[in-house]
Amino acid sequence: MPQGHAKRFIWGSVAGLRRLVRCSVKCLRNTQQYSVAYSHAGGVFDALYTERAGLIRLEGWTTSERIQDVTFPKCFLNGKEVQLFEAFRTYRPDIAAVRGTDHLFLGLVISYKLQEEMCGALAHLKLTYDGAMIFEVSDAFFTENAPYSHLLDAAEVQHRENIYGYGPPNTAVVDEIKGLGNMVLGPVLDFGCGSGVLIKALRAHDIEAYGIEINRPPIVESIHPDVRTFIKLYNGSYPLPFSDEEFQSVIATEVIEHVPEYEKALSEITRITKSTFVLTVPDMSAIPVCHHNNVVPWHLLESTHVNFFTQTSLERVLSQYFSDIQFARIGPTVTNGSKWFTSLVGICRK
Repeated sequence: MPQGHAKRFIWGSVAGLRRLVRCSVKCLRNTQQYSVAYSHAGGVFDALYTERAGLIRLEGWTTSERIQDVTFPKCFLNGKEVQLFEAFRTYRPDIAAVRGTDHLFLGLVISYKLQEEMCGALAHLKLTYDGAMIFEVSDAFFTENAPYSHLLDAAEVQHRENIYGYGPPNTAVVDEIKGLGNMVLGPVLDFGCGSGVLIKALRAHDIEAYGIEINRPPIVESIHPDVRTFIKLYNGSYPLPFSDEEFQSVIATEVIEHVPEYEKALSEITRITKSTFVLTVPDMSAIPVCHHNNVVPWHLLESTHVNFFTQTSLERVLSQYFSDIQFARIGPTVTNGSKWFTSLVGICRK
């Protein structure tokens, strides 16, 4: 759960059924849950959730045979009505047991979808039912027009190319990657440098840095003008267009997993490196760690990934070229209490 202290004020209800909740919090949260506890004909609206993906979800249960027979609350954000998105049943054997029925899908979820202009941080949210307000909150939660948003409501059947895609080169460098870059001595080669953002960051710290990338339009169009002269574009073949031990260090962040002939690439990197090689690859241990949560980290969906490394397999490969290999992890994330990392880091020295 996100940290932060919330104060809730609950007023008296009408016939013990309706609760009006006002809430103020001191921190910004991606997802938040609120108690609604409103009884209606044939059921209850239990709780409301705000999702970062731009959805507001109301959960509860109903004994109605058809969802279409249930009256749905209206949802308002900052005074504007939020469109009803979809409604569906969920498995609720607990309610079935209390009601004495064999119908186990009495759960009800009603979703409201924010328009892009509604997304943001601070918000005032309320629900009305048959014209009466049943819930109100002023809170700090973050919503956005989410990546892969077409998978919420695409009218056409989607195919592999619609989901397992790839994007343009990164436009920013996270602090952990900057930290890795600051650990090595120049001159440094950024192998697979993309738009040159790491080169720019390293040179800002007075580290002599260069880059190499495959000559293709998305790369050429993305290169920062102020580092263009430090980047060599080539056709992706071997040997690399550099002399032996030309660079004190080489860095390859999220690159080797894309290279079909990765052992040739590592051999060439070893040849042109005098001292240190630092690389990051997706940490595949995230899959078994997250499996019980039914979660696969989004970066592993990248369609151009062809090599998948564990720390054991990466050490086996790198030990052919380097005498000292140290491992690290970056991008710590927690999902339902399970901690995993986005990337595996190898720090290699000859």
